Amino acid sequence: MGLYHLGIDSTDSPKGGCTTWTFVRVLQKLYQEDHTITFHGYPRLIRLNPNIPHRTRGNAALSVSFSSDSDQAKLFEIVKEIVLRDFEEYSVDDGKFPGIVILSDNEFKLLKSDLGADFYNSTLQHLIKIDNSRISDLATIYGKEGIVGALGSIMADLENDYTHELLAYRKKAKFNTIRKIDIDNLIEVADNHSSSFSSYDPVSKRELICPSGPDPIFLGIRGDDPRELIDFYDNLEIEEKLDYWMIFISNQGTNQHVMKMQSKIKLNSVVSTMATVSKDPVEFRGGHVKLELQINGYFIDCMVFEPTKQLRNAARELIEGDRIYIHGAISSNEFGEYISLEYMYIVDQLDKFNKLPPVCENCNDRMTSAGKLSGYKCKKCSQRSYKSIREKIDRKLIVGQRVYASHSAQRHLTRPLIRLNTRNELINEKLIISDFSNI
Repeated sequence: MGLYHLGIDSTDSPKGGCTTWTFVRVLQKLYQEDHTITFHGYPRLIRLNPNIPHRTRGNAALSVSFSSDSDQAKLFEIVKEIVLRDFEEYSVDDGKFPGIVILSDNEFKLLKSDLGADFYNSTLQHLIKIDNSRISDLATIYGKEGIVGALGSIMADLENDYTHELLAYRKKAKFNTIRKIDIDNLIEVADNHSSSFSSYDPVSKRELICPSGPDPIFLGIRGDDPRELIDFYDNLEIEEKLDYWMIFISNQGTNQHVMKMQSKIKLNSVVSTMATVSKDPVEFRGGHVKLELQINGYFIDCMVFEPTKQLRNAARELIEGDRIYIHGAISSNEFGEYISLEYMYIVDQLDKFNKLPPVCENCNDRMTSAGKLSGYKCKKCSQRSYKSIREKIDRKLIVGQRVYASHSAQRHLTRPLIRLNTRNELINEKLIISDFSNI
């Protein structure tokens, strides 16, 4: 019996489809066609670099390991048939193409050695390309750019931390229709399941578990404990009759895409670094805020966009000289090249003062401006002064404060505040699905 590693990527499009949905149906087909197959652990839902310009929705790649007595070429053809069927149905002629990789365990070890131990991290932090012809002798592959994501998912290192997600899928007749969920019920259930996260926005009371696109997913519940996810799902009041659900192990909410600041910034990467505010904030039309930051001796703009809400509000309160620890993506568009802020930590802040006219010593009334470069003058006695008063203003921000983007604006990979001190150690678990035989 051979041990195999399967990865796929990029079968979705704005028209519809979903790589996780395709992947579950691939597993179901393998299960039906191969009675010797045994899946090892949860299937992996791996989010790749969220800043890649040509990424698919969510930029997720899927993989699983399994044992089988079947021929590798036969297994590959089963997978390819499902993947290409979905791709042809939902493709939009945008140049994207799915990727399929299936490796024997020996091929996996050889390819991992060839690509390097850091290959997985590169798929999270950079825009990378690989020569498919170079790896074709070491792997059974199909596709173009999707090969990178498929390999990245197979080689994902979740030893130091991981989370889970339960994805529930709709019946095909309901695709591209409005999803309905009781927000009050969702909030109550989420608050009763402490290991779950990012299920709703506590400020706007907006649900965050249902996607808005035409894809087959009805909801996705994220958390640390897979048993809690099942109970969470069972307690939701959902009128729509759903098809099935599956639990994935994932790098979501782990900050695995973050790299420490390098000597030179790299476009499309994500950084965490110390910074000093070098100019007071500037607000743009639409509520976006721009900061100029000094990092490692050079200057770079930092954009804090309106949808981040409380993070944008906090950025407004910064002043020149404040020191903050920031986390964000290096992006480029009409604003130029900048860091798109995702969260910050207030390290140190300067005192802030208002400049006020002095008080007249004779009349005890506050003076008024006497004109440009003419100082101040008392209206009652005409006493003059050229010295203003500085009045200290209480800062709204607090040293040691962490400020995140609103829940609805947080990226899949960003570690939410609730997981700040949580790390999961990898254990071997069985694949869990609602009704695998009837998918």
